[in-house]
Amino acid sequence: MAVMFFNVSGGPFSIEGLVAALGPVLAIAMLGILPFIWALPETLIVAELSSMLPEEGGYYTWVRRAFGPFWAFQNGWITW
Repeated sequence: MAVMFFNVSGGPFSIEGLVAALGPVLAIAMLGILPFIWALPETLIVAELSSMLPEEGGYYTWVRRAFGPFWAFQNGWITW
């Protein structure tokens, strides 16, 4: 719950400080490039898991295989 709160409430309010500190060109470059760098490890993990377990279900299937049905349900419920 706290993570969702900070994701929602902290989003646009930090951009002014970023622009003031770095300038508009570098700030726009960082806002355009950093999400891809941030998402790259997860993308590679999902690709590896998809090739290892070619089943329908995505995260639910992977978590069920690793931790059991209870945690798979929890993960499915949270990421739904």
